[in-house]
Amino acid sequence: MSRLLELYKCPSTGDVVKVSHAGDSPKDTICTGETTCEWQRLQEKTQEEGLEEKHVPVIEKAEQGIRVKIGSTPHPMQPEHYIEWVEVRKGPYLFIQKLDPTGPPEAVFPWVDDTNVKARIYCNVHDLWTNRK
Repeated sequence: MSRLLELYKCPSTGDVVKVSHAGDSPKDTICTGETTCEWQRLQEKTQEEGLEEKHVPVIEKAEQGIRVKIGSTPHPMQPEHYIEWVEVRKGPYLFIQKLDPTGPPEAVFPWVDDTNVKARIYCNVHDLWTNRK
């Protein structure tokens, strides 16, 4: 049984899907048009040896709302290794911002209050990370 906003990744194509309606697991979904694959649920990481300083989202107040920086040490942003998107959630609200591999590893969202905000990021090499355990 899948849960709302869980992420699943196809091991053969690398496609990632986000659950927008809870229900059956997407494990038998046809992803390439020809084969059925065994989708794997991505676990939210907060630590992994030597990787957390460049992947755990850091939330801070900004002039326009809140800024989410990727890592206490900035994450590299290169076409072969970059942060694809940043997501923030507070209560019933969810915002997602796609990042460009040539831009900075950060995103700004229009909230004035930075308390109780959950952030998740997706690295094209190291998968899903969050600021909460």
